[in-house]
Amino acid sequence: MGAVVLNDWQSPEWKTVNWRNRSGSNLIVHTFCIHPQAQGIGYGGKILQFAEETALKQGYTGIRLDAFSKNKHALAFYEKKGYVKVGEIIFKSKPVNNQLYFCFDKILVL
Repeated sequence: MGAVVLNDWQSPEWKTVNWRNRSGSNLIVHTFCIHPQAQGIGYGGKILQFAEETALKQGYTGIRLDAFSKNKHALAFYEKKGYVKVGEIIFKSKPVNNQLYFCFDKILVL
């Protein structure tokens, strides 16, 4: 149905982003995907909820992620789930028309 990678590794490109949760520790969401036939029926929300619960259990105070700028469904999904767009980055290693990504974060504990 879907998959996600959770860890605390942050891409070097993220150094320029004005993250909101600077004083706390952040769990990073990587490679979050849902099979096309399983999209739109709640699996993405359940996986993201699992990520947030895992973050809290492991002592993280926030979550960070990035999403491809042209993936309108993912961008709307993250905003609907309370994530805030905090910046934009360029991944020069990606193909020329696919380099712009938007960065999001969510503070879980104040």
